[in-house]
Amino acid sequence: MKSQMNIERCRQIHTARAQGIAAGVKQEQEAAAAVLEPKTLERDATYRHLRPIEVRDLSDFKATEHLSHVIDMQLDARGKFDPKLCSERDFRQVWELRQTIDQTGISYGVYVDLALQHLKASGAKRVHLTMLGKRDVIAHVLHGVAIDAA
Repeated sequence: MKSQMNIERCRQIHTARAQGIAAGVKQEQEAAAAVLEPKTLERDATYRHLRPIEVRDLSDFKATEHLSHVIDMQLDARGKFDPKLCSERDFRQVWELRQTIDQTGISYGVYVDLALQHLKASGAKRVHLTMLGKRDVIAHVLHGVAIDAA
């Protein structure tokens, strides 16, 4: 099944952002609430303080947008995971991956880079978004960051 882009979500968010920060954040929250389960949204409040410093002050939506750009660049996905446009399935996956990465406190770029290195070394031919949040990948990334810090 081919993913459908959500042009209406994109239009609504851009229109609201043009009206001001508060309107933009409100529209982002509404867009997320339309796609995500309430328990998923509640986890953001729990993990926000762990989020990497460079995105800690961003809204949950904008942090997800930042992660999507990192993934798009690393996978040469050409905007496939942009939460303003992506399918609801991809929206949920990138949002939940962002929450997982937030729990580690690791920069999105570092996390994605180490995760992709691990997956390619493990023989993965194609990398799917869900693979970036698997336990063995998280463990590898945490190990790699610990070694670099030592």
